[in-house]
Amino acid sequence: MTTSSVALVPCDDYASALPDAVDRLFAHLGGMESVVQPGQSVLIKPNLLTDRTPDEAVCTHPELVRRVIRAVKKCGARPVVGDSPASFSKLELVWQKTGFGALCAEEQVPLLNLEKAGSQHFESNGFSFSIARPVLDADVVINMPKVKTHVLTILTAAVKNLYGTVPGLQKPTLHKIHPTPPDFGRLIAEIYRKVPPALTIADAVWGMDGDGPSAGHPVHLGFLAASTDAVALDLTLCRLLRIRPAVVPYLAPFLAEYPPERIQV
Repeated sequence: MTTSSVALVPCDDYASALPDAVDRLFAHLGGMESVVQPGQSVLIKPNLLTDRTPDEAVCTHPELVRRVIRAVKKCGARPVVGDSPASFSKLELVWQKTGFGALCAEEQVPLLNLEKAGSQHFESNGFSFSIARPVLDADVVINMPKVKTHVLTILTAAVKNLYGTVPGLQKPTLHKIHPTPPDFGRLIAEIYRKVPPALTIADAVWGMDGDGPSAGHPVHLGFLAASTDAVALDLTLCRLLRIRPAVVPYLAPFLAEYPPERIQV
């Protein structure tokens, strides 16, 4: 049976504790060079849900993404950052308030507008959706979710973050077409199967509790998590947060493939 490894390291803050924590996380994974090769195009996909500041714990923290950008560059690869926020109509404000506009300017990497970059349509197991072309064209996708509760899916983390690869107006439309948690969960699973990331690094230094993904309150979790297998990472988060995986609708389609012994933490 194939095994999936998940790395966890403590990290108390996004300042003094972050550099060592990220280095330790990469060491557990065998280094960024085990995922990224020289000359490759690397799309870094954070959670930029809406126009909130980093301290509100709605979006992936920009300082964590900064460390990943630099690690990708050190491998000789070409990083870009992209997401399709729920607040896509005020994209410039999202970039400003989340700090990602300033981050990408400082690190001299492109910040992509996935709403204007074209997309490819998919029909898969009864579901119809499109995925932004830059995600499909990238040699490597690094998925960087924020660990939060979610009023519809209970948890939003690694697998759910790939919903942001669906551009613009499609996201609210798909919510209307698939309103129940089980149906929406199966949709998320299908999207994930089309764009499984090469690496997922989850921001759980500060997460969200309560009415997430945007109306809850920040909670200090104090760790980072990473894996080349996003499903294994989410199942590990469920274990840590005492959430039954069967109640997370986007994980339910994968449970038969992931007996407990498959995941090594």
